[in-house]
Amino acid sequence: MTAPKKSTTGPVNTTATDNEADALTAAEQRRIRSLCQQANKALRENSSRLEALANSLFSGLFNGGTDGIFGGRTAASPAYRFMVTLCGTELDLSKPQLSRLVRIGCLNHRLKTGGWTRLGWSVKQELLPLVESDGDLSTLMEGIKEAQKAKASVRSIREWVAARMGDSATNPDEPNAVSTATATRLFAAGRRLRTVATRRRLAERLGKLDNAAYTTLMSDLDATLKHLQQLREEMIERRSTTRERETRAAA
Repeated sequence: MTAPKKSTTGPVNTTATDNEADALTAAEQRRIRSLCQQANKALRENSSRLEALANSLFSGLFNGGTDGIFGGRTAASPAYRFMVTLCGTELDLSKPQLSRLVRIGCLNHRLKTGGWTRLGWSVKQELLPLVESDGDLSTLMEGIKEAQKAKASVRSIREWVAARMGDSATNPDEPNAVSTATATRLFAAGRRLRTVATRRRLAERLGKLDNAAYTTLMSDLDATLKHLQQLREEMIERRSTTRERETRAAA
């Protein structure tokens, strides 16, 4: 990971910053800003020392606690949420880069012995998608074993993770892959709900369903919203990772 130039591509929003700042004391805000300065200095002086930076950010933002780091719940920490608003301005990291650093720092804290400690930074980044919740590291452990094989490379681990994440053996109704065209049609269907009148007509019709059908529909809707939010976050992170690889390859 290389330090990006300062930009406003991250989640920088003045109102959001003010709201997150309200959750912290003035002393805490100064501490987080100081942590940003330390991170920027570490990136400028030696960008290869990302392990130490990851550990420092995790400790400084989560105080050693590991709950809520994975599973889309990272924002449980007010300090982390505040630092996210500083990405691209006071912090020379994008939101996805900050998220990766914190998650690797968390795993370094939890897995202080064993194969994880012997893996390189690039491999650790490739294995991150295998951790879907705080308490379940079983799939990550499989990835660590795969990474420890004699001829394992970053590319082979990336391919292994992609195959492992796309494994649908436990759910034969789920396709191995969703095409870009399918995703486009899905999002186009969502755009049909952009007007208030359309949503009200649909809500009225669905509200007339019997209790069982209505309960099932609401459950499916909640699950879909959750998965779409996770997809959005994963798309942003993958995009950032791809651009970092392209930058390194061009250097």
